[in-house]
Amino acid sequence: MSLIAKFSAVGLIFLLTSCAKTTYLGSSHQATDVVDVFFDERNITVEYEVIGRAIGEGHRIKKVKSKLIDRAKEEGANAILISAIEVDNYAVNGSVAPAVGSIDQVKATFIRYK
Repeated sequence: MSLIAKFSAVGLIFLLTSCAKTTYLGSSHQATDVVDVFFDERNITVEYEVIGRAIGEGHRIKKVKSKLIDRAKEEGANAILISAIEVDNYAVNGSVAPAVGSIDQVKATFIRYK
């Protein structure tokens, strides 16, 4: 493999592993500027309604959280309630070999204050 091909492969792997994405199902409202983050529903002291649910995925948990916050702002949420953090291990080409990487997955509920 040529040196250029090796650097291209490393660059592609870095690009693919540093990206985070979100999937959202729910209603959209006017965008918000600030989103609170909760990990326990008991810490939410104001009345609210659930406007949707989201899943964030990526290789860096802080980046995934940041993407979820950005998505919550876009959808008009005032806060997100993190309900689960999971790690999905995977192997190259679907082989049954030991895992060679993992994807962090964060599940969140988007809420809007009443």
